[in-house]
Amino acid sequence: MRKKVVVRAPVLTRSGYGEHGRFVLRALREREDLFDVYIVPIPWGQTGWLSVDNEERKWMDERIKETALYAQKGGQFDVSLQVTIPNEWIAMAPINIGITAGIETTKVSPAWLEKANFMNKIITISEHSKNVFINSVYHGSNKETGQPMTLKCEKQVDIMHYPVKLYDSLPELDIELEHDFNFIMVAQNFICSWMYISTIAKWYGHNYCIICLNMVIFQITPIKFFIPR
Repeated sequence: MRKKVVVRAPVLTRSGYGEHGRFVLRALREREDLFDVYIVPIPWGQTGWLSVDNEERKWMDERIKETALYAQKGGQFDVSLQVTIPNEWIAMAPINIGITAGIETTKVSPAWLEKANFMNKIITISEHSKNVFINSVYHGSNKETGQPMTLKCEKQVDIMHYPVKLYDSLPELDIELEHDFNFIMVAQNFICSWMYISTIAKWYGHNYCIICLNMVIFQITPIKFFIPR
C-alpha cells in the first residue's frame, strides 16, 4: 500500500524555499508507485507567486485540491515533509520530517531547537547548517522547580544538498565584456546590488567592469556597470 505523504511548503512561490519544495515534489513523483502525494501550500513572506502554466503547475494545483478534499473528510497522512524555517514546523502525521536551509550564523535560536525536537528527523542542505543544529546548546533552569535544564537538538540531522536545476538549452546572453576580470551578480533588489558593487569596488579597486543580472518577474535583464577610476 502506498504511503500518504503530505508536503507542506511554499511550492507556489518564486522563492528559494519554493524551489526547494518543488524539488522534493519532483523526487516523490519519481516514485508514485510508493507514495500518494498531497500538498499544503504556504506563503513565503512577500514573495511573488508562480505564473507559469505547465504540466507541473497543473499537477500541483490538482494535488492541492485533492488534499483539501481529503482533509475535509478527516483523512490522515502517514508522513509529512515540511520545507520551511523550523519555527513553522507542526505535527501533521505520525512521522514528521523538517526540511530547512538552516541558518548562516553559528547558533540557532531556542525556538528552532524546540520545534526541531518535535520532528522525527531534520534534513538540511550543508555540513555547516547540520553542525549549527547539533552544536547549539542552551542551559537554564526550570522556573517552577529550579532544576537545571539543557536545550539542544535531540533528533537526527541529515544532509541533502540544495538542488541544482539542469537545462537542456539556454539562450545566449548578449553581453560584450570590455575587461578581462569581471564579476557577475544575481539580485532582485537594485539597491542591494549597488551595495555589493560598492563593496567589491573597495576590495579590488575601481577598474573593473561588473555585470549585474537584475531579476524581474518574467525575465532576466542584464544591467552593465562600469566603476570608473
